[in-house]
Amino acid sequence: MPPSPRGYECGVYSSKLDAFFLYGGLVYPGVRIEGVILNPGEIWVFHFSNFSWSLLDPVSPAGPRGGHQCEMDLSGDNAIVTQGIPDNETSFNSFISDVWKWNLATNTWTNITLETGNRPVGRWLFSFERFPGTNIFLLLHGKRILNEYRTDIWKFDADTYEWTELSVTDQPNPPKELAAYALTSKKWLLMMGGDADGNLTLTETCPPPLNPCFAIVNPTDDNFFLRLNLHTNSADWDIGEPQVFEHRTTPHRHGVIVKMKPYLYFYGGHDWDGTHGIGEIFNTLLWANKLPNKYWD
Repeated sequence: MPPSPRGYECGVYSSKLDAFFLYGGLVYPGVRIEGVILNPGEIWVFHFSNFSWSLLDPVSPAGPRGGHQCEMDLSGDNAIVTQGIPDNETSFNSFISDVWKWNLATNTWTNITLETGNRPVGRWLFSFERFPGTNIFLLLHGKRILNEYRTDIWKFDADTYEWTELSVTDQPNPPKELAAYALTSKKWLLMMGGDADGNLTLTETCPPPLNPCFAIVNPTDDNFFLRLNLHTNSADWDIGEPQVFEHRTTPHRHGVIVKMKPYLYFYGGHDWDGTHGIGEIFNTLLWANKLPNKYWD
């Protein structure tokens, strides 16, 4: 039996175990976004050896959560799990800022949250990726309450369990949530799409009879590069090269990017056309972008 339909879960693939691990997420009892209920922290495994699902744990030691992220560490044995929302509050005023190390082979969870020192505030709908060839992760953006967009950027060292906030210049304006990110090297990160609330109201986003609605949406299709300098713990946004991104994707939020050098493949996400409510238009187009070698160095 497969897991029930859900969203805002996290998942990782283990090449050593040849299995896909899925943790948490939100389930929806109705056709619209109201009445969100958090799935009770389930852990599911898809086994490629026999193409079957199994429930590994009905409640993760890290507890129920949604809108979190998990990413494999350099060893390929553990997933690093962080952030998210912990319960079924429809106002989303409760956020998690802890960090867990999850050994996939033994399903052993270790809370590696630092009790002292700086760390990012709890959030959801953010990006969390590992720098290629390192055990250092990049966390950026995300959202808290309705109109609180996060623009801070952090590095997490999975060997020392330490967070470092980067000094950032030239922030995108307006800030966005639910963009798609691809960390292609130790220097470059690509951000595509996302949502900026702007000055819209809930009624404008979800006109009658779509009300009530909890999401203010004004999708944009900008493409940005984030250039990272790891020696000085700084980062600066750059619009990128027109010749690389002269073909723009359709407006989207919450899509996914798959990295298969030299291509980036972008798929899915929600659209919004000013008439239908968010979540009623699903982008089924697949986009491919061939990047120059310098973005993979």
